[in-house]
Amino acid sequence: QGQLYGDFDENTNEWTDGILALAVRRATSADSSRRQWVMLDGPVDAVWIENMNTVLDDNKKLCLNSGEIIKLTPVTTMMFEVEDLTVASPATVSRCGMIFFEQVDIGWQVLVKSWCESLPEWLHEYSGHIETLCEHSVGPLWEMVSRRVKQMVVVSQNWLCFNFLSLYRALLREHLSEEVHLTAKEKDMKVDALFQLALVWSFGCTTDIEGQNLLSQFIRDLTA
Repeated sequence: QGQLYGDFDENTNEWTDGILALAVRRATSADSSRRQWVMLDGPVDAVWIENMNTVLDDNKKLCLNSGEIIKLTPVTTMMFEVEDLTVASPATVSRCGMIFFEQVDIGWQVLVKSWCESLPEWLHEYSGHIETLCEHSVGPLWEMVSRRVKQMVVVSQNWLCFNFLSLYRALLREHLSEEVHLTAKEKDMKVDALFQLALVWSFGCTTDIEGQNLLSQFIRDLTA
């Protein structure tokens, strides 16, 4: 909470602004002819979100423990991008306008596209190829996982895709970093092989041995 709003140094009793206090102050002092956005992306915590109530109601004031009060300007908008509101109180929820997206409406393709755009420069040349591999594999594999095998842990399509991409990125960094010297052909083979490895471990982790055997053969046929 101190990192978010700010706190006093225990030794010097000197106040240090938190990241939210700095962002709000910068937004309120900016050009009034341009709309300012303050985005909070992350899980809602029952402690820090309650301190936002004075910001979210008609007062639109951020009250800091230092005694400073920062009033938001009419052109300043605060947005919260959260997974759920499990620990948010009715007082907090009632102060916000809600926009809810079902995962099926967002789709896994958005995750893949965003992930490819964030690839390091030395992998940019493979972004199109990786998107094609995903288009060819993720959809059919999800159908297999959701319909043909027993899920020991029930997960969503986006969750599986996100974990697959996280594992794939880790494998690429280890085996295809700038320090690893490979020929163009070897890099092409590595990109495909690591893609298949990430598929196996990410999609296969949710089912039992029988399901893993089915997925193993399905992935072999899919990537043949």
